[in-house]
Amino acid sequence: MGRRREVVVSAAQPTARVALYARVSTDEQRTKGTVETQLSKVRGRAVLEEWHVAGEYIDDGISGAVPLAARPAGRRLLEDARAGRLDTVVIYRLDRLGRKLQVIVDAQAELERCGVRLHSTGESIDTSTPAGRMIFHVLASVAEMERDVIYERTNGGRDRVAETGRWVTGPIPPGYDLDERGYLTPGADADLWAGIFGRIAHGGSSAKAEAQRLTALSVSTDARYPGGKVTSGAAVWRSSRVLDILHSPVYKGTRDFGLSDGTVSSTPCAPLVDEQTWDRVQARLSENSALNGGGRDYLLRGLVRCAGCGRTFTGWPHTNTHYYRCHAQSARYSDPTIAPCNARMLPATDMERVVWEQCRWIVLHPEEALADAQKYLRDQAAGPRTDTVAEQENLRLQIANWQLRESRQKEMCRAGIASVAETATVVREAQGHVATLEAGLAALGSVNQPAAQVLEFAVDLGLLANRLDDVERLGDRQAQRQIIECLVAGIRVTTTGDGHHKEALVQIIPNLGEPVTASVSAPASPDELVWSTSGTRRSGR
Repeated sequence: MGRRREVVVSAAQPTARVALYARVSTDEQRTKGTVETQLSKVRGRAVLEEWHVAGEYIDDGISGAVPLAARPAGRRLLEDARAGRLDTVVIYRLDRLGRKLQVIVDAQAELERCGVRLHSTGESIDTSTPAGRMIFHVLASVAEMERDVIYERTNGGRDRVAETGRWVTGPIPPGYDLDERGYLTPGADADLWAGIFGRIAHGGSSAKAEAQRLTALSVSTDARYPGGKVTSGAAVWRSSRVLDILHSPVYKGTRDFGLSDGTVSSTPCAPLVDEQTWDRVQARLSENSALNGGGRDYLLRGLVRCAGCGRTFTGWPHTNTHYYRCHAQSARYSDPTIAPCNARMLPATDMERVVWEQCRWIVLHPEEALADAQKYLRDQAAGPRTDTVAEQENLRLQIANWQLRESRQKEMCRAGIASVAETATVVREAQGHVATLEAGLAALGSVNQPAAQVLEFAVDLGLLANRLDDVERLGDRQAQRQIIECLVAGIRVTTTGDGHHKEALVQIIPNLGEPVTASVSAPASPDELVWSTSGTRRSGR
């Protein structure tokens, strides 16, 4: 039998190098001296036991739901533990380590991996015994329950105050201040924001232009909160943030607040613009949104990804020509912190023609397409199946890890221990990695239930063949899009070269079968493309 893994939470030895850890959740607890109360208890115990105190680690104003590694002092504590500088961590009570069961258990398990014991002065726990392990988990569960009760009471109080119309949480909208009772009132910059609404309502500006104007005027992007708290914003105004402000009904005098039971409370507040102006702005923004796509329906929207940065290619009208280009290139106009991407822009008409020809060939040659699909699945099952499955699981694990990192960063931002700018950078990085990994996962395809897959594929081809003539005769782009979605899992663009000498490899990844690669070069100018296609699919009628 294998050796049973044991978790030890017990008294420290007199010669042990001891770390004293304390935590409080809010600024109010900090000012009341709660940290000092904890420290006096653990310091007194250290003196009584004649422990050697290697250091004190204090997290002020940190929620117990935040993992230990995501706290400033907690992170230093774990780094010292991994470096072998500690033998024991002493806390006042288990709920100081965390207020969620998983947080407490994860923290203790990480310390154990470092060979560091955990000792609580408020509870007598020895988890080397079955009874001790049970008590440890019971107390950890109680800590989580206490947090849930506090959370419920806090939400109930917040809901009651919010229903009176007072601003209780979240950033104060730009252009507003709070009066002494907590109600929104027009601020010193109210005219600035009213002017933005007016210019857009009359068609004289756009969200992008106003973002650039606010940046040029050095208008602060910092977020202000009730109670005087301020968090640093980005270096520039982004059009996405300006759009959020323009869409907010607060500016026409209606404050919507989401209550903890899922309902929305609407209360009146001081308007900056009249309702007619606000409605004209919404209509103008809708028109601008339509114009951003040039009024064109991009058949490959959401399917094309950049192999370089992992972002999606989006439709872009330019000088009477429509392109697909990497979203990183357009996003940099409103956010210069996004890393540049060298991906080649591809004329939309050519891209769609090449992809549609591959789909058309599949529909018109069902016997060959099915044979290709069966061979593809047999090849996967014959040898590389285990490797493919393992690679898929590895990619899914990496995706989960990046999504967890994004979630934790957002939680730290909400807790006030990470800035908005820092959080935005981490979120962009995580989303970029997730996009790249998901594209890789799609490229691997599925290796499950090959017989059922082939049967479903055959049925799809029969249905699509009946529609093909009508779709092409009527020029039904919506139906074309449905056919493409049925047959194509994704499209991956790899760019090489610079300037007008960029070349692109466009890999069309079918839902079932081997990928098809189309190479794109520009011998004369960026708009004169040469396409050559290779793979198991053929183009043409």
